Amino acid sequence: MESEGDSQVLCVDGVRYERSYPREDEEAYIRYSGSRYCWTTTEAEYGPQIGVCGEDADKTPALNIYEVAGDKERTFLYTYPVHFYIGGPDYSLWRREGVTLGAPSAETVASISFICQEDSLFQVDDPALIAAFMEVYHSDGQPPADIEDGAGWRGCSLIMRHKEYPFLQYEIECYYSPEQKTACYRTSPLGEWFPFPAAWGEIISEADFPAGEA
Repeated sequence: MESEGDSQVLCVDGVRYERSYPREDEEAYIRYSGSRYCWTTTEAEYGPQIGVCGEDADKTPALNIYEVAGDKERTFLYTYPVHFYIGGPDYSLWRREGVTLGAPSAETVASISFICQEDSLFQVDDPALIAAFMEVYHSDGQPPADIEDGAGWRGCSLIMRHKEYPFLQYEIECYYSPEQKTACYRTSPLGEWFPFPAAWGEIISEADFPAGEA
């Protein structure tokens, strides 16, 4: 493993894999516990372990190397430290040299699922609805959502699945108001909340959201 500027390179059987440090609105390859706003693997996560990076696995920073479940071409790999140590790498997703991901877009997202209390409430596969969401998601002139007090807003998630790499997903935060039958989202962890496009109004208003505390 070598460092090259803001990236690191992992060489496995002569094939080079790269990892960049996550920055807002850019492709990211480090997975943190409960991470959002970056491409990570789906629920399956690891495939089989294929090796260890490091001269001595009993010393840090040795890394276990895994395939990504569902990635038959080994386009991506996962690493995880053999031993825990403060300040070391966390779960790390590497992509083969020359492969790019980028932020989610209408061209790269195959489906979008709305998740609340770990239940999938609905999934959108319609390219027109996906394109409508991506248009407002990347819009600079989007007005903030009007989040009224006392509406019982509940935290939810929106999960986008990658079209070319279906074993990868991108999760963002959402809020849903059972009282108003409306939802909003944000494009970064500390960003403003924005309303969903009007085209999504009927789907959101008709969703059967579970009962629970706000």
